[in-house]
Amino acid sequence: MRPGDRQRPLRIAFPFNHLQIGGAELRALRLAERLPKDRFACEFISLSGHGEVDERIRDVGARVRYVGSRPLAGAPLPIRAVGRLLKVLRYMALARRTRYDIVNAWLYPSDVVEVAARFV
Repeated sequence: MRPGDRQRPLRIAFPFNHLQIGGAELRALRLAERLPKDRFACEFISLSGHGEVDERIRDVGARVRYVGSRPLAGAPLPIRAVGRLLKVLRYMALARRTRYDIVNAWLYPSDVVEVAARFV
């Protein structure tokens, strides 16, 4: 890159099953907080709707996206399976549309969903 050329920030996705207070979620939040905003654009993706750390994520300048909601407690297996399939399909559509430069998937099932999105 020549001096004066402007490059867009790298888009980093942090997919999680949910955005609750936990070790991996907080570690990703700390990473997003410390990355230079002019070089990196961070997005946290929740497969299960709103969580406890949503506002903290926004406070550090990262975006939060939701591709699903919490499973219905006590729902029959076919209903839960359809819900999971819809989450995967929504995530795949988001990943294709957004074309993240880096995906940092740490935990199950978000890591499996990310792999499926890359190969389907």
